[in-house]
Amino acid sequence: MSKIHKKSSNGNKATKPSDLIGDASHSGMHASTQIRMYGRSEHVLAKFPSVAAILRGEQTRELTPPVLPPQQGLTAAEKIRTNAVFSAEYQAYVDQRVKITQDKYDLKDWIHNSKLEKSFRTKFETTYPAYSTMELEAYIQALEEFYNSTISILDSHKQDYARREWFEIHQSERETVPEFKIRIKDTIHRYNSLMLVAHHLTDTEIGEMFIKKLNSTFNDLKIKCQQEQILKSRIGNEQHPEPVPYLEHTGYPTSLEAAYQRAIEFEETIRNHKTPTQHLSTFTTMNEERKYRNSRTGEFKTLAQMDKDDLASEYGVGKCHICKKNGPQYKGDHFASAHDEFVEHRRNRHKDTRTRNPSKTAGRQAKAKSDKNKVPVQVALATLRKVAKAEESKAKKAEKNTEKAKVHSEKAKTITQLLSTFEP
Repeated sequence: MSKIHKKSSNGNKATKPSDLIGDASHSGMHASTQIRMYGRSEHVLAKFPSVAAILRGEQTRELTPPVLPPQQGLTAAEKIRTNAVFSAEYQAYVDQRVKITQDKYDLKDWIHNSKLEKSFRTKFETTYPAYSTMELEAYIQALEEFYNSTISILDSHKQDYARREWFEIHQSERETVPEFKIRIKDTIHRYNSLMLVAHHLTDTEIGEMFIKKLNSTFNDLKIKCQQEQILKSRIGNEQHPEPVPYLEHTGYPTSLEAAYQRAIEFEETIRNHKTPTQHLSTFTTMNEERKYRNSRTGEFKTLAQMDKDDLASEYGVGKCHICKKNGPQYKGDHFASAHDEFVEHRRNRHKDTRTRNPSKTAGRQAKAKSDKNKVPVQVALATLRKVAKAEESKAKKAEKNTEKAKVHSEKAKTITQLLSTFEP
């Protein structure tokens, strides 16, 4: 078992052993496969976008220097302007080349110091003492060659390793079909280079393996090919006076290129048949016919059957995102598709409540209307009576404290005398 690097020399965090390149005797993947996986990692794509394709074995775009336009027939001002534009473009070209060169060096340094097991790195440095001056492409090739040398000095061990690598190959969920094709071609090359010519992989074996080892996106294609192959074998085993022409186009493809084209066509078909609902929020499922189970009642319903009374939490679905966006006016424990119906129901229910119990509302409205119709003098008298009554009440409560009681009593008496002057 390989050791875990607690911290690499460039300050990166601990790396899992399965993510490191080490000797073939205890490595889960070939070095070339690991390097291609690094080329798809989020870290490399974010930090080295211009050179990440090199790790995946792909060609990078060659920069072309700008060309100075012809100067004949131009005025002095036009020449100055043309030269200024050319100088700016050429400087941008130079800066970009410098950036790519630096990114290649930094990426090589990241792989060497962060992605190689310590013992593997030490032996590699001894075998390739000029590794630090290598270009990124040459460094990757040296890594793969050195890894191959660690498989075994015995041909039988190397052959066993090649068999295991061939039968265990599969497309990862994040790997594209072109990337998988490149990786499987490398695996085929290593396999055939170690085996006798009589044991080389045939085109038919390769085509079938390519389809079988595609990821879960191609499950329907894999099932279709398998069913076609069974039917093809059954027809082929029967005695037919003449060959059946369509059989050669069914079943598993008979070459790597045919299998690759079929996978690409299938992927294109999936892309063209995607519906807009697949880009909506998590509250709208891609499959409207999917049924959800109510955890309380055990009842099954599709989204189309949900109404305002169905609680989203009981069906294991997120609450209404419209309510969440508009604030905590409602709890939102309903389906977004029934939001308008739910809100309308709540409003109508409040209206019905006011209709059934009008006493408080009607009382407030009648009182407000009565106060509005009173003349200012009547309003003032009513206010004075309230104040007088309040002072008398305070005087009674403050009987133990004679001073306070006397003050409140005098206020009440004064207000009462003032009221008496308004009475006829």
